[in-house]
Amino acid sequence: MGSSPRTVYVPPILDDSHPILNSKDITISHNPLVTARIYLPKLIISNDQNQLQKLPILVYFHGGGFIFESAFSQVFDNYFNNLIPLANVIVVSVEYRRAPEYQLPACYHNAWYALKWVSSHSTANNNTNYFEPWLINYGDFNRVFIGGDSAGVGSEPVLHHNNDLAFIVWDLIYPSAPGGIDNPVANPINETFSVFST
Repeated sequence: MGSSPRTVYVPPILDDSHPILNSKDITISHNPLVTARIYLPKLIISNDQNQLQKLPILVYFHGGGFIFESAFSQVFDNYFNNLIPLANVIVVSVEYRRAPEYQLPACYHNAWYALKWVSSHSTANNNTNYFEPWLINYGDFNRVFIGGDSAGVGSEPVLHHNNDLAFIVWDLIYPSAPGGIDNPVANPINETFSVFST
């Protein structure tokens, strides 16, 4: 897999002797290149029919302001190593293209591709070129959640000056955005734009 030069790559845990979970790095697509780290908690046997319990799926988009951090970094690996035993959920932590090498909306296209790929596992007649057995065998597609931090997730204070850090970063990651920082990809509640611009 690999990582951004701004972060340190941490290897996954693919070891059945690990007491909490397993993780592995996967390639969702080669064109466009979309990768992820998938985490699987230790499975629980249901008392009902002595079968494995199906688990909710969390598709997660890491923070870093579209510029730094990685799904393969220590920060997010530590986060999921702590969260997964508590939440008992499968996590697909998506690695997306970042600025300045790839300007927006490249990361949104990667995110959308990853979501479609995850959902494609919910049907038996799946048309994707790559199947992830952890999702097929253990995922509950009636309980799929999307989460993330930073990079446009959550609420921010109102910005009033073009010298604010947010304006400077936005000009770096998406300089051609119609409407600047009020473009719907950064400000989805802005009613000035009625159509998503790419």
